[in-house]
Amino acid sequence: MRDEFAAVERYSGLMEVLRNPSLPFILVLNFCNYACTFTVQGLWGGPFLREVHGLSRIESGNVLLTAVIAYQVGMLTFGPLDRILDTRKWIAIFGTTAIALILGALALVSQAPAWLAIAAIVGIGFLSASS
Repeated sequence: MRDEFAAVERYSGLMEVLRNPSLPFILVLNFCNYACTFTVQGLWGGPFLREVHGLSRIESGNVLLTAVIAYQVGMLTFGPLDRILDTRKWIAIFGTTAIALILGALALVSQAPAWLAIAAIVGIGFLSASS
């Protein structure tokens, strides 16, 4: 009987979260942010660095590893920044918008130098922690 009450309490908390009117905006922001990050780091980044910029598998893997480390640094940066600026919303909007702008710039500059592509991928890793 006690377990049944615990389960009901868990689900009532979940329902409270699902009824939050801000949830759709948060989900859209996170889907955009993480979709870009995971696409770059897991699917697109390695072949892009190898085929367009001539990096080896190890070099492109090191760039992607650096992007993952940049994500961890971003987590340590955006957490305190949230408290300093007293806003989560605008930090998340800034980070997601910056990711979109970086990807747009990479798409528009067809022959970007390798250092710019590497900086963009690492920057996306860092900014993805903003959401």
